[in-house]
Amino acid sequence: MIRRCLPCILVLSVVGCASGNEGVVADTDPIIDQLPRDDAYIWPDLGPAPDAFIWPDGMGDVSIYHDADPTPPDSAVPDATPAPDSQPPCPDPYEPNEICAASKSLGTTKEGSSWLSKTGTSNPPGDVDWYTAKGEEGSGLCFPGTSECFYLKVRLDVPVGRHLKVCVMQDSCSAGATCAKNASVPGPQQLNVQYKVNGTCALNDDTYPKIWVEQLDAAGGCDSYTIAVNFDEC
Repeated sequence: MIRRCLPCILVLSVVGCASGNEGVVADTDPIIDQLPRDDAYIWPDLGPAPDAFIWPDGMGDVSIYHDADPTPPDSAVPDATPAPDSQPPCPDPYEPNEICAASKSLGTTKEGSSWLSKTGTSNPPGDVDWYTAKGEEGSGLCFPGTSECFYLKVRLDVPVGRHLKVCVMQDSCSAGATCAKNASVPGPQQLNVQYKVNGTCALNDDTYPKIWVEQLDAAGGCDSYTIAVNFDEC
């Protein structure tokens, strides 16, 4: 560090500048520490450094920044909105469920009970959501061996501005599908589909629907839809 040889004030002995020229004293040079303790120097106040910096606690490998702009460059947020594919995904506990083999269970709805209802999101554009459920037969009275009839019903509540399609298949990913959609009129809309279960008294007539919700508008977004399932007698 280069320091100017400044006029010295003699306290107990005369010490002066050797030549009046600038000298170089290393930061680690112990010369000052070796001077007599009864010698004192008054250094002029040169004022603050031209630029003041704020050093974070702990130092280490950290960036410094000028206190006139306290936001470090690497943490600045651009004004532009990020592209859709860089935005975080919508919260959806059922993902991933894009294929029938990966259907996520909505739970069990028992014969004669209220609707089993869950929420999901159709995002990103082109998303397809697959679900399954259990329609459980109750213990109603009937004559063994006689026929019984049940309906497995599915309801989809489409959110505002969205165009969706809902389909249901009986017990298998390869069964024929019954579908409903609101392709021309945006939500809010309620779509309903169902299939009939032809059962037999005293036998197990439980059913396991395969349900899918398909996006028709390619809009994406985190507005949730409601999917509900019900199982009851005909």
